[in-house]
Amino acid sequence: MNLKKELPLITIVLLPFIYLAYIWNQLPDKVPMHWNIKGEIDR
Repeated sequence: MNLKKELPLITIVLLPFIYLAYIWNQLPDKVPMHWNIKGEIDR
């Protein structure tokens, strides 16, 4: 395993998790699951 070659790939894989940890407390408690054709939340 050549760490120098795989470091960019490891970074790309870890970035979404780092971002999620950063914004975790800003996420709403409930997330809408479905919108109707008018754009209103119905579930």
